[in-house]
Parts: sequence; structure tokens; C-alpha cells
Amino acid sequence: MNKFPIFLLIFFLSFPLFAQENYKNEFYIGRGYQKISWADKYKNREMTLAVGVKWWYSDYFYYPLFTSYTLKRTSLPSIRCTINWPKHRFCYFFAQTSSPYATPAYGKTLQATNNTYLNAFYLDRNFKSNWCDFYLGLSFINHHKDVGNIDENSLDGNIPDTSPSRIYIWIFDDYPDDTDSGAVFYGGELYINGNFYKKIDPTTTSHGGSGSVVGNVAYVQGYQYLYYYIDLTSYPYLDMKKIEVVLDLANDYKVELRGWRADRGYFPYPYITLQAEGNVKDYSNRGRKSMTYGVVAGNRIYGVNLNGKILGVNFKTEYCFSQTFRKFPHKYGERFKEEASIFYFRGERKFGKFLVGGDYFYTQPMYKSGIDGYCINDGYNIQGAYPYTSTVYFYYNDPNWFHRIPGWEDDFLSDLKGPRWSSVGLDRNNNTSTPDDMESDGKPDYLYDLDLKGYGIFLGYDLLKNLNVRLDYDDFKKITTDEITRQIGGLVKYNLEIPKYGSINLEGNLKKIEDTIRNPVGGANLLDYRDSIRGTAGANAKFSFPQAKNISFNLKCLSDHNFQLDRNNYLTWFGLIFRVNFDLLPRKLCFIPFYKLLIEDGYTSTYMLKLQYKIFEKTSLNIGTSVKAFINPFDSYDDYRHNYFEFQILSKAAQWQLIIGYEIINESYLINPSRNNVKRNIWFGVYTDPRCWFNFRKDF
Repeated sequence: MNKFPIFLLIFFLSFPLFAQENYKNEFYIGRGYQKISWADKYKNREMTLAVGVKWWYSDYFYYPLFTSYTLKRTSLPSIRCTINWPKHRFCYFFAQTSSPYATPAYGKTLQATNNTYLNAFYLDRNFKSNWCDFYLGLSFINHHKDVGNIDENSLDGNIPDTSPSRIYIWIFDDYPDDTDSGAVFYGGELYINGNFYKKIDPTTTSHGGSGSVVGNVAYVQGYQYLYYYIDLTSYPYLDMKKIEVVLDLANDYKVELRGWRADRGYFPYPYITLQAEGNVKDYSNRGRKSMTYGVVAGNRIYGVNLNGKILGVNFKTEYCFSQTFRKFPHKYGERFKEEASIFYFRGERKFGKFLVGGDYFYTQPMYKSGIDGYCINDGYNIQGAYPYTSTVYFYYNDPNWFHRIPGWEDDFLSDLKGPRWSSVGLDRNNNTSTPDDMESDGKPDYLYDLDLKGYGIFLGYDLLKNLNVRLDYDDFKKITTDEITRQIGGLVKYNLEIPKYGSINLEGNLKKIEDTIRNPVGGANLLDYRDSIRGTAGANAKFSFPQAKNISFNLKCLSDHNFQLDRNNYLTWFGLIFRVNFDLLPRKLCFIPFYKLLIEDGYTSTYMLKLQYKIFEKTSLNIGTSVKAFINPFDSYDDYRHNYFEFQILSKAAQWQLIIGYEIINESYLINPSRNNVKRNIWFGVYTDPRCWFNFRKDF
């Protein structure tokens, strides 16, 4: 093995040890996961044992036997054992999920003090005959806390003795985008240990917020809110075992029940939530609703799935049932549980040149997977902080990811500086331009989002061997609101291989959309499809010429168009990349001119010249320069021209791809020269796949 890749491997494995100590010195930390595996076999049995070690805020790790609704992704210090027989597969996964790192959240430094354990089992069997070939799988997952200072030992979990000193009741409009409905609150009561404690009056109980109180009735509409709080300090602390709130509510309400302590802030998270079913506006659902306060102590999942082929039908189906165990945060506090389930069926069958298929699904909003929504720190999320407030930067939480087309290739010297991909797909929920089974947010990659029910049907036809068309119809609905996604459209794919010259891949999608389900970014942007016609198109051409074997060309383009019919508005995004490879020394030295054009808020052009030299078979040296210019024809204040110089060493000798680089950026603004600046950065990166990476950056 080459000595240089060995040096890089040792460097990158040891780097996290001192990177953690220097994080406050503006070090940039991404994701990292390291594992050691052992495998052996005996006759027709094969066994694999893997031990994983977490560097920092490891984010994703895949377990192929588990499903997305059980334990599809996590990266925790863990032990995993897999055993394969000719017809059976078994997997056991164990992890201690408490994070040893403190993370600032809401002005408090939090430390994980609980031992939280995750046990997961999966077993399936293959059934195969002349008419079928499918797997039947069973899953069981238990995730629970174990607090040593309480005399309990239960797989339902237990929690520290941290009773709240106040109870807060937050009231929202569950569908704030409409203007003729909202939540109505008439009052309620708070009970301790089943006995009446205090009345909750819309007028006289301590409250705040932007909602209104008229007479003795509270109204919350749109993006308003109201909160009421009840002080508990007058009640004997040791006698408190259960808190229940009963509220008189009507119309489109959403209520969150939160505890509060001076040393903890609000807890638990996720808060106990009560929602109206549908967007009710006529007071027909008025009634008394009850909520019990408790902190998550554990959750459990039972799942069954089938995947394969029966009588020519390719299908995939799954049913999962989750139980979330909560307990009042006291040694003798009472327990209760929240239950929810999901179900889906997807199937398709080929009839000559025709392909017919569809799906049906139902996902309850309170469903929790093995790690999603489960809280280890008495109300904080699985890494020890409130969700989305971590000081560590996650690429997939980048706000630019949502309102721009994701995955468009980076214009830096290495395509691997940030793990990205691009695709034109059906995007049935219209929240990104990536296929639905690989979403762009930081949540589990569910096949279907929670709080949804609906169906879809499609018809495909092979016009030619390499030309396929497909028609789709989808009808989705939120369970707790009246939000819908209803769309009809078509997809065309064309793939052409030209012997000796290269290949061309073309893909286009056109559909009529009525989508009122709220996306991560609202407003007049490319993801707003309340009443739209959407068109996407992409092309990828790779070609060369036999007469000049040392030259190859790659052309990519992608466009997304949204005709917003309800506002007579048109939004578009377009990207184009043209790249040429000149092999100056075959398999050794390559010269790469590169051009990229993006059209969105303005025009962004990038010109790059790059020289790539192979030091070893799997290790290369990259050096080059580029110019990036932005012009906005409507507002020139941010117009710029930046010059880059960059040096990189890239190695693929290990199972990870390792990068070390140095760059100089000369920022030049055309209208306001006082903003000009020069930056110098040194950075390191480790990439395993698009979902697991580690990155460090130091600015000078």
C-alpha cells in the first residue's frame, strides 16, 4: 500500500481528537463515523460484527435490513451483529445514545447525564417458488432511558426527578395561512393527582402573546399565539405524581403543553401536542379535550414488512406500530403512552410494453421511529440540544438547500468538496428537486411524510427500447388539517448510447399541481405550488472522438419552471455546466477547463482552469484558479466578481475519500468596493457517501 495514503489516513483519523478542543477557535466540524467490522462464515452461515465509534455530531448511518420507519439511519457508538442463512437474515443493533458533549441551547449549557439505550432486532425469511419470490420481515426496537438514582428497571424507561415549577399552555392556529378561521379557547382546568387545582380562565389567568380575548373567550388566528401559565410552587413537590389539563376548544386549534423550570427552561421537547382534525371553521368540533403532562422515557416499535414479487407484481408494503412512553418527572410519577401507526402498499406490474402501478399510505402524525423525535435529555433531542439549534453546522440544514435546486455540482476544484447530487424526479411532495426517498432535510427519510394519507396511480409505456413515458396522478391529504396535494402529470426519459462517441440522457417532467401542504420555505418562491404548472427538464451528455482519444466532453443542464396560476407569476431556475478533460499525460496529468452558469435571482457565471496530477494510483494533486461573477439586472448592489486560487490533495486509497486543501479568495464587489475582502482558508475533508462526511475549516 502506498505510504502517502497511509499518512493521510492516520492524519484524518487522529484529527478529530484535537479539532474538538479547538472548535471555539472557528474550526468547522461536519460529520464523522468510524467503524471496525469483523466477518466470518461457516458452511452456509455468515456472520458480521461491527463496532462503531462516533467522532462528534455523527449524523447518518445506514442499516439496510431495517426500514425507514424503524431504524433506517443513525450514526451512534454502537455494536451491530448480522447473521445470514440461506433463507433467513438476522440483525441485532445495540447503542448507548447519550451524547457526552454539551451544546448551547436557549442560553443554557446542557450535558447528557442519562444512560439511554437502543436495542433493535430484525429477522426476515425468503419465500421463493414458481409464482413468488419475496421477503417477510419482522422488526422490534426499544429505546429507553435508565437513570440510576431512581429505583426502577424498566424497558419503558425512567427519568430524573425534575418536576416543573410552572405549566405553560400554548395555543396556535393549526392552519395559519387562511384568513377566516383559527383556534377558539373558552377556558379549562388543571388537575394534580386527579384533583382540581386551578381554573384556567381566558381573561384572568396569567397569559401573554399576540392573540385576542373578547369577553371571556380567547381567539388565535393566522400566525398569532397565546400562552397561559400556572404556577405550581404552592403544591408540595414530593406529592406531585400527575398533571392533567382539560381545555374547552373549538375550530382549528393546536395546543402545546410545556413544563418550565428556572434551571431548565421549557421541557420536554417534543412538547405534548393536541390538534384539531381538519380545518374546522363552524365550531362543530367544540368540546373538552384533555392533555397529560409527561417527559419521554422511551419508545418501542413493532413492525412487519414484505418486499418482493408475487404473480408478476413487484410490491413493497409495511405496517409499523409505535409506542412513546412518557412519565411525570418524579420518582413516583405516573406513566402513560402515546400510540400511532403507519401503513403503506406500493405495487407495479409489467404488461408487455405497459407498466401499471400505484400506492396507498396512511401515516399518523404522532408516529415515532427508532430515533426520530425521541429525547434522551429529559426533553432535549438525541444529541443533547433542541432540534436545529446545534452550533455544529449541518450541510442538510443549510437554508439555501430548500429554496434552490439542490445537488448542483460545486464550482470548486474538486467535485467532492461538498457531497451533492442532482436529479430530475417526480418529487411527489414538491418540497425539493430530489426524489422522495432521499429528502434534503435532517429528518428520517420516510417514504411518506407523517400526518398524511392518500394514494397514487401511474401508467408507463416503452415507446422505444430507450424511450419511456409515464403518466401519474396523486391525491394526498394531511390528517390533522385540510391541506392537500393533488397533481397530474407526465415524465419522459430518453437514454441514447452512441458507440465510440458517448451517451446522452434526457429527462423531463410536466404536471399540474394543487398543493396547499406547507413546505419548509413559504412565500413566493420556487417551492410554492398552491395552483401551479411545474416543468422540469435535464440533460447529461458525455462524449469523445476516436480521432482525439485524449479529449472528452461533459455537458449538463437542469431547469425548473413554476407557473403560479393563482398569482399570474412565473419563477424559474436554470443551471448549465460544460467541462472538458485534456489528458496531457495518459492516466497521469489532466488539464480541465470548466464553465458553469446559474440563473435564479440573477446570473452567476464561473470560469475555472484546473490541473490534476496523479501522485499515486488513487491519490491526486489538484491546483487551479477560477473566476465567479454575479450580476442581478434588477438590483446591482450585490454584484460581484470573486477570484479563487486553490490547492488540493485528494486520496481515494481508503474506504473514505480524503482531501486536504488551501485556498485564497479575492472578493471584489462592483458597486461597493468597501466590501472587498481577501480570505485564506485551509481545510480538510473525509467523505464516505453523500450522507456521511467530516469537514474541518480554519480561516486566517
